[in-house]
Amino acid sequence: NHMECGETIELFQPHLPGFRQKLEDMTDEAGDKINCAPHAQQILSIRMKQPVEQGTILRREARSDLHSVAK
Repeated sequence: NHMECGETIELFQPHLPGFRQKLEDMTDEAGDKINCAPHAQQILSIRMKQPVEQGTILRREARSDLHSVAK
């Protein structure tokens, strides 16, 4: 769930077409600008380039620098 400014995210919307967007502007709950959101279920705001429906799913590409879970 870790997201950083500069990454591209993909949005899947319930009724509207999905789209991709580069993360450029994020703020935390207090309205302070942040460069990354490292915590699961962290509350933040992301400036979007087009309208986003409630229930939209955000996804980013998996990183190759993260360790995979052992089987």
